[in-house]
Amino acid sequence: MLLGSRPGTVELLPARPPEWRSGSLRGLATRAGVGVDELTWDVSEGLAKVVLTSPLERDIVLACRDGSDQRQTVHLLPHVPTTVTVPLA
Repeated sequence: MLLGSRPGTVELLPARPPEWRSGSLRGLATRAGVGVDELTWDVSEGLAKVVLTSPLERDIVLACRDGSDQRQTVHLLPHVPTTVTVPLA
């Protein structure tokens, strides 16, 4: 699984297959009410980048369990794509 969500939380790469060291996806809707316009990751670079868009102003928790278990709160403005880069461990 490459994306998980629940109300208020978007989780990046919660169960990325180890052989998928890099990749991308586009155009997913989440249970958090946020669109994932794009998610890219590259383990050799140690980074994942996500572009999120929300129809409403809101704060969400963005989590990445791909080795780092990092969480951060991201403030989203209505219909404004927001890019967040997170480290991968």
